[in-house]
Amino acid sequence: MSLEKQFQEYAKQWKKEKGHLSTIKRVINNPSYQAIIELGEQAVPLILNELQRENDAWYFALAKIAGEDPVLEEDMGFTEKMRDTWLDWGRRKGYIPTLE
Repeated sequence: MSLEKQFQEYAKQWKKEKGHLSTIKRVINNPSYQAIIELGEQAVPLILNELQRENDAWYFALAKIAGEDPVLEEDMGFTEKMRDTWLDWGRRKGYIPTLE
């Protein structure tokens, strides 16, 4: 199975299992979410692509895989700012193509 297909299967399962009112602990401890983290750096572009399409709780996975978190402390909890920061990070790091 391709990495992208594997990622999509894990992401679909995670979204199904996490529900809409889950705590962050439940979201990030989900086995499918953890399996995505275990895919490592190759999953980063796939996660960022998902984040572009839908603002969801990918921030912990990105930080865990990247070994850094570009989100400012004062922006924590503001999902639109967090999303924009991670997408900017992805462009700077070359994970997201930039239009020139």
